[in-house]
Amino acid sequence: MEVLPAGEFIGRFDSPSGRYSLMTYRTSGDLSDFAVRGAVKDNKNPNGPPKNIYWEYPCRDAVVDWLDDDTVRIDGKVLNVRHDVYDWRQKKHLEN
Repeated sequence: MEVLPAGEFIGRFDSPSGRYSLMTYRTSGDLSDFAVRGAVKDNKNPNGPPKNIYWEYPCRDAVVDWLDDDTVRIDGKVLNVRHDVYDWRQKKHLEN
């Protein structure tokens, strides 16, 4: 998950308190169709790098809905941004 294509910026979605921001990107890379990458940024640590937590294929866009300050739903997948990861290449959520 750390070495995914950068992609074209789709949107930024802030958690209810503004603690986290989820940025989504559309990529095509080596895949035959589009994929969507989601990277979360902890805004309390402005110098820290964003962390990839979502990688879906095939996908052109993602519906993002924050459930609370730590939990986001991306296209129906519910992730705790502190420790969950969704990677379409795996059959289940992964924990870091």
